[in-house]
Amino acid sequence: MNKASLPAVFLLGVLVGLCEFPCTGGPYLMVLGLLHDQRTYFSGVGYLLLYNIIFILPLIVILFIASDNALLQKVSAWKKSETKHMRFWGGIAMVVLGIIILLL
Repeated sequence: MNKASLPAVFLLGVLVGLCEFPCTGGPYLMVLGLLHDQRTYFSGVGYLLLYNIIFILPLIVILFIASDNALLQKVSAWKKSETKHMRFWGGIAMVVLGIIILLL
């Protein structure tokens, strides 16, 4: 990507948008439907703000964290030292979630 031309970067952005839209576009389409059916502008804007706080704000926080090299080095060192514990507790969490899903 560092050597890509501007059209190539634009094309990659379009591809990412096409792949991401089914997952992230639902709330926007729901609000458009709400605005069309009930004509409640303020509730639609409220839902969009709530969605942006819940979904977009964490992405911005991750972007700022990922741009700090010192923090990334600390996290990488912590990850190397705690890999066994993370795998164990991640496995336990998956088993618990599987049991919960089976019981529902």
